[in-house]
Amino acid sequence: GRLQEDNNVSWRGDSCLEDGSSLSEDLSDGYYDAGDAIKFNFPQSFAMTLLSWSVVEYNAKYEASGELNHVKETIKWGTDYLLKTFNNSAHTIDRVVTQ
Repeated sequence: GRLQEDNNVSWRGDSCLEDGSSLSEDLSDGYYDAGDAIKFNFPQSFAMTLLSWSVVEYNAKYEASGELNHVKETIKWGTDYLLKTFNNSAHTIDRVVTQ
């Protein structure tokens, strides 16, 4: 997806902005698994859950190191993508996009 202005990885750029276009969906953003240009939902869900729990458990440490906002944005990037992969506002989930 489109990287934020405050992206601190200078060599990284926007990528896969057309993901999901064949389904008329915006599936940009999210994280690749192991550098192979595939976004696996279950590993990404696990990673976002584990990272979220680390913020719950070690919030003060993140804050003291000045990384609390950064880690929250990291989690938001991953979870926003996951919310795009299914009809999350419907009463019944009848589709999930996965790789």
